[in-house]
Amino acid sequence: MVRRDPEELMAGQVWRLISPVLVQPDPLTSTIGLGVLAAVVGVAAERTFGSGRFLALLTAGALAGHGIGEWWQPYSGGVSVAFCGPLGAMAVYVLLARIRRHFVVAGVVLVGAVVLSVITDIHGPAILAGVVAGFFLFRSAVAVRRN
Repeated sequence: MVRRDPEELMAGQVWRLISPVLVQPDPLTSTIGLGVLAAVVGVAAERTFGSGRFLALLTAGALAGHGIGEWWQPYSGGVSVAFCGPLGAMAVYVLLARIRRHFVVAGVVLVGAVVLSVITDIHGPAILAGVVAGFFLFRSAVAVRRN
């Protein structure tokens, strides 16, 4: 299996930190909704940060979400946490670039990340990982947008 499994991870199956992204255990309607949301966030983040940085943000979200998921929500999986990385990065980009028309949405994302983390939902740390990565990628994203 490719889902999260703390015992197997401790036994040396380190790929279980990222492989749960390959499993989507939700019902079909949820998976379709997630796909639409991922496409919207993904397109905006890739245009903002560039393809390579977008992949790095996906990886940051997946590693943070599934890494903490080994403790908080073991024996599951899903791609949603991967897209939380770009979501968090877009929120910090909006704030740092001072795109005022999106301040409220960015604020909701950041507050939501903290709330999710407090209630031990793996999406919170995944968004926060994207926030941290987005902060460091901000300058390079500005350069990408200028070209």
